[in-house]
Amino acid sequence: MNFEQIKDKHIESNLSSITERILQELDIQDRVMTVITDNVSNNDVMMTALNETLQIFSAISHLSCLAHVTQLAVKQLLKSLTLSLENENEKEY
Repeated sequence: MNFEQIKDKHIESNLSSITERILQELDIQDRVMTVITDNVSNNDVMMTALNETLQIFSAISHLSCLAHVTQLAVKQLLKSLTLSLENENEKEY
């Protein structure tokens, strides 16, 4: 749809205003059914702000990206696993 470099802090008010502006520039603010984001909490607040401003989003319209959720879960799983390897050259026979 659109990519825009965010020069300010990635706070929800900046994200919300940029997203709103892009939706209005493309004239699709009343046709968006779902917004998919990563799991950063400021995206939840951004969606609440968009809902208040545009009054088009419902609670089910904001989805977390399954690939991002899966990546976070696998990363946490791998962090919890430890593998003990023994150097064959250091073994005593």
